[in-house]
Amino acid sequence: MKIFTKSIPLQAIVILAVMFLLWVGPLADPQPMPADAGGAVLYDIIAGWLAPTPLLAVILAMVLILFEGVILNLLLADNGLSPQNSLLPTLLYVVCMSAPATTLTPMVAANAMLILCLRQLMLKGTLLTISTDRACAATALIGLASLFYLPAVLLMISYMLTAINYRLYSWKDWAVLFLGFLAPYALLATVLMFTDGLAGWWQGVADAIGTAGVNIGEFSAWQAVGNGALLLALVAGMVSVWNLSSERPVIWQKNATTLITLIVGATAMLFFTQLFTTDMQFFALPFTFCTACLLMPPVRSLSQKRRKEWIFVLILILTIAAALIC
Repeated sequence: MKIFTKSIPLQAIVILAVMFLLWVGPLADPQPMPADAGGAVLYDIIAGWLAPTPLLAVILAMVLILFEGVILNLLLADNGLSPQNSLLPTLLYVVCMSAPATTLTPMVAANAMLILCLRQLMLKGTLLTISTDRACAATALIGLASLFYLPAVLLMISYMLTAINYRLYSWKDWAVLFLGFLAPYALLATVLMFTDGLAGWWQGVADAIGTAGVNIGEFSAWQAVGNGALLLALVAGMVSVWNLSSERPVIWQKNATTLITLIVGATAMLFFTQLFTTDMQFFALPFTFCTACLLMPPVRSLSQKRRKEWIFVLILILTIAAALIC
């Protein structure tokens, strides 16, 4: 993976080329934004603005995904979870977010909030926990993400697992958890009461909850292969992170665990869509980190590096190909 350890401009060109390949179809034939299942008022506002111009929604989705990929890349590099001179996480995020997408979806907007949430949860220095204000900000951002996509509220499960990992056990920590999460909803309820929209919002929430269940979607053989390959890359990446953990300091282990626990909440969210083919946008953040660890593991000798280089390149190419056929 030499290209992703050297020239930043060349890496950027590769990322833009891959993004164009993944989005050329939606750009040529832009589709309307998907309807919200209910309760996601912020997404409804955006969808209303962009409804007359589906091409603008596609372009906005591309811009947001690329921007989020860069911010996530910086977050991982700043916390020692990826190399400083590599844009591979940006590429992987673009691939994962673009695989099922044809336009701007609720999770594109929600993931922006979740990246900011991760920023609050990352550990630095020698302190193995986070402050009260950062915990409050993290849960508030999850609450805000759920106003773009209501099932994102299930990511609170992932936060609770992180809170246990950080030993946030006191009554104060639990109070902050709920107060932070409820803050966006308190503001929303105030606005809706003055605009007579509270009853309609509650009905939308009830409708969204009513969609929960075990569903298998319709898909072609190629879509099944592509989606299965991306899921396999995620699982292989998780194994790679597990193998790396024994060689890394405690701070790295805890930060890595915070990213991987997002898989729990994301899996719960699948019951509001379909189990297969799987919406990879739910898993984009842990997918980016885990697959980056898979493709850029530490090498202990030059001969080992040469021997494995072609394997990692092949895996990356197959991952991009899988996204193209999803």
